[in-house]
Amino acid sequence: MLETGWMESPKQGPIDFDRVLADMAHDPEGFIAVCEVFLEECPRTLGELAGTARTDREELLGVLHEVANSLGVVGAYSAATIVRQMEMALREGAPLSLEDLAIFAAQSLVRVASAIEGFIGQRRRPRPRG
Repeated sequence: MLETGWMESPKQGPIDFDRVLADMAHDPEGFIAVCEVFLEECPRTLGELAGTARTDREELLGVLHEVANSLGVVGAYSAATIVRQMEMALREGAPLSLEDLAIFAAQSLVRVASAIEGFIGQRRRPRPRG
């Protein structure tokens, strides 16, 4: 099974929050709205990766493309780049395991979803007055 931990900076995790917020004109609420859509779509995408995408090359190509775009939108740039490279290698006929690619993409989604949930939780937590 592939491991995605090496894509993360110990300081920032799988998402470059500083860069993505700068890309979004420093609008944390707008970023949270985008992240909420990501989290809503995540179960469907994980279901696709667990289903026929593991055995259907064309379907997996479409799902990998979607995953790469979604990861990029929420600031998981390293993961997005790697998933996009996997998609391109598969398109070019590289003899890759469809199941391993699906597992890797699913792991990436789960790690990013977890980081997003932590970010949203921190932003929504009441701040102490003082």
